[in-house]
Amino acid sequence: MRNQQRAAHEYHTATKLSPASIRTQPHFLDWENKPSLYKVYPGAPSFPLPTTFPQPDQDTLSVLQQSRVSQTEGEFTLTSLAQLLFFSAGLTKKKTFRGGEEYHFRAAPSAGALYPVEIYLITTSLPSLPAGVYHFSPAHFSLTQLRAGDYRGVLE
Repeated sequence: MRNQQRAAHEYHTATKLSPASIRTQPHFLDWENKPSLYKVYPGAPSFPLPTTFPQPDQDTLSVLQQSRVSQTEGEFTLTSLAQLLFFSAGLTKKKTFRGGEEYHFRAAPSAGALYPVEIYLITTSLPSLPAGVYHFSPAHFSLTQLRAGDYRGVLE
């Protein structure tokens, strides 16, 4: 096993939830009281993301090992954004277990498939997407607009 793969495997093993780790920790998960898997903003405008985009030609560990990220030429498009969001936090698989419980798996790992991290985006106008503050919805593969307008100056 390559060093990068070994490191990824060791990280996964050390941070995953398993029946044994749940029983030996002083804290516990109340599986009957799980929070919603997805944050929802009712009534907010939603912008669907393109679902067709190029697949990467390298695995994740190879990309992370590179000392710098190469910039592609051309404009950053909604398709580029969709690709970035899918491969960083998108919904990659659904699995139904006995009893009918459905688990949703995303590109980024999460112990217990609980996914406590949300992605928010501040952007200038892109073709088909007005400037604004957005929340990424993996469930619908869309962006929910929380504020309209160019808020990039707030980050400075």
